[in-house]
Amino acid sequence: MKRKSLFVLLLLTIAFAACFKTTNDNRVVTEPPAGYLYFNVNDKTSGKDLFFSSNPAYNVKDIIVLAKNINTAEKRIDTLGLFVDSSRNCLVISFGWTFYPNIYIHFPDNITDTLLVKSFVDNYADSVYFNNKLYRADSKGNLTFEKS
Repeated sequence: MKRKSLFVLLLLTIAFAACFKTTNDNRVVTEPPAGYLYFNVNDKTSGKDLFFSSNPAYNVKDIIVLAKNINTAEKRIDTLGLFVDSSRNCLVISFGWTFYPNIYIHFPDNITDTLLVKSFVDNYADSVYFNNKLYRADSKGNLTFEKS
């Protein structure tokens, strides 16, 4: 009986872990953890998607996402996960279980853009400030930012 219980527990653990499986090659996530931000970044002048166009300007692997953790005494800077949601054709920042109102996205051209989360609906950010401009999510929960 004890072995059967352990076996069932092992199967449930494997099944649960598979829901959050990512690959290091393309950072694809099938179901983001609680607290997330769906977004695209378009060129301010041309309107071209900087990640999902036929000739993208940036690769997701080259982007670093940092956030000030306001829940710790030392207000440390945490690195957040940045993933590709291939079903929605957008990027996803994973907050996990910690809320980060101030997020910094560092691009390879040595420009760091600032994201300030204004509000959440359910578990996704529905309005944010990206470089001091307010953006609101569309009906699917996606935000589209313009980058100069």
